[in-house]
Amino acid sequence: MPKKSSIPSRKHLRVRLDPVSVEYAEARVKDGRFRSMSAYLQHLVWKERTGADGPMAQLEEKLSKTIAVVQQDVRDVRVSTEGANAFLHALAKMLLVTLQDPEGEEKTQLRATAGKRYERLLTVAGKELALLLEGEDTDAETR
Repeated sequence: MPKKSSIPSRKHLRVRLDPVSVEYAEARVKDGRFRSMSAYLQHLVWKERTGADGPMAQLEEKLSKTIAVVQQDVRDVRVSTEGANAFLHALAKMLLVTLQDPEGEEKTQLRATAGKRYERLLTVAGKELALLLEGEDTDAETR
């Protein structure tokens, strides 16, 4: 006789909702308050079972809304920072391309120096972008 698992099996349930309820639930999932439709429905069942409509539940709901708004703000800042870095990259490249080149020996020296400066700029921009993607504060490194 096979051993029974100590982990209880999950039972699946198919639920049919009216279109208005489906639209409302999808909006809750889309605005980031729930990971999936299933998580939203589990929350509703838990709320009904525990009677969680008191002040703590209201506080939790306000906190989840606030966190969702802050997450969107962080995404917006990240996108604008990436845009600023791309603009800086294009500006530096344009300046390096349009500067008038001197003649002779001085030309090769200055071109090598400009290339090194450009590489350093790309390295710094890449490190800052990596830090942004990791969610760390870029100012912490310069302090």
